[in-house]
Amino acid sequence: MAPVVSVLRSIPPLGAGATRVLDARATGAVAALFTVVGLPWTWIQPSLLNVGASAVGFTTGLALVLRPPCLPGWALAGTTALTGAAAAYLTLVVHAMSLAAALSLCVVLQVAALRRPVQAWTQLGLVVGTWSAALVMAPVPGAVLRSMVPLVAALVLLTAITTWTRRYVDELLVQLQHRADHDALTGLLNRQGLARRLGELGLAGGWGRRVTDLPAGAASGGRGPTARSMASAVAASPAVASPGAASAGGPPVRGPAQEQPEESTGESTGVLVIDVDHFKTVNDQHGHLAGDEALAWLAALLRGALPAPVLLARFGGEEFLAVVPGADLGALVRCAERVRVLVATTSTSRPVTLTVSIGAAAGNVDPGGSRGREAVAFEDLVACADRGVYLAKAGGRNQVGCGTPP
Repeated sequence: MAPVVSVLRSIPPLGAGATRVLDARATGAVAALFTVVGLPWTWIQPSLLNVGASAVGFTTGLALVLRPPCLPGWALAGTTALTGAAAAYLTLVVHAMSLAAALSLCVVLQVAALRRPVQAWTQLGLVVGTWSAALVMAPVPGAVLRSMVPLVAALVLLTAITTWTRRYVDELLVQLQHRADHDALTGLLNRQGLARRLGELGLAGGWGRRVTDLPAGAASGGRGPTARSMASAVAASPAVASPGAASAGGPPVRGPAQEQPEESTGESTGVLVIDVDHFKTVNDQHGHLAGDEALAWLAALLRGALPAPVLLARFGGEEFLAVVPGADLGALVRCAERVRVLVATTSTSRPVTLTVSIGAAAGNVDPGGSRGREAVAFEDLVACADRGVYLAKAGGRNQVGCGTPP
């Protein structure tokens, strides 16, 4: 099963840049192949048009195979029109009906597998219509025309099967990607999913590559190693506990998702490591099912309380990691303090009361440091935030610890 899943995940989705590159390469291969196969007909009826078309077709096809570009939609649609014209030309000029049928079959299947269903059916209609008109115009016996009906029916059936199969594969890819990138218990991103999203934002760096290279079990976001295993990767850095964070009195606080973004500088990236206090005691006293329910509840609360856009992941057994783009350290600490109070006050009405210790770190993760600030690696921010968690726990838990990355 694993090899099948691996092959399916390697298939690019429809509309993606990789699919357009594959489409361009397939178009070039078909053009070069049928140019070579059609050479005998070119020599049977030699003309400047035949020789020139063969040379241009082969050269263009070979170039697309060797250096396939990411063609835009209008260029891919142009290949649809050229297919019908080429089939009609082969039928009318050189009377290569079998070659025209093979060309139509290959291109129809290619488009059905690599483009949207609407494009696939448009391709089929254009090819069949142009080719049928060419057959009617050419001096072809009626028996030959009737013999082409099964071929047209086969093209329709193959287009239907291919488009349905491709749609099913794309739906399966979406499901596999979601299951691979999300934690089953909380519905949050796991380490692999977080690394993938960070890579899309250009923040992951070496950390993203290392996480995605781990075995599947190591990146599942389950009860495994926590972010503390990364603390040794960073040198000692100054860290302080937030003052006045020892208690969680007062009514539930409004979630920071409702705050305006004026606190953010728009330059740095904030990282929060959120660790549940005494979670082993929760499991021992209430059972693991109650512990799992408490984690799922906390994940839902964090999802609604943290400001958007935020990347929230389950980073360990009872540990969560939040990446807040555009947040400086001051705004991040205030956000963490509101989350801490919200968890402590809201959970008092539940069967299991929870408190969290939060570590905060912020810095410029721009690899080139183009914003005039010293760039830091993302793993340094995570390690610094993890040191803040240690500091908060050493100070009595249910606190926010913060520090400056090296």
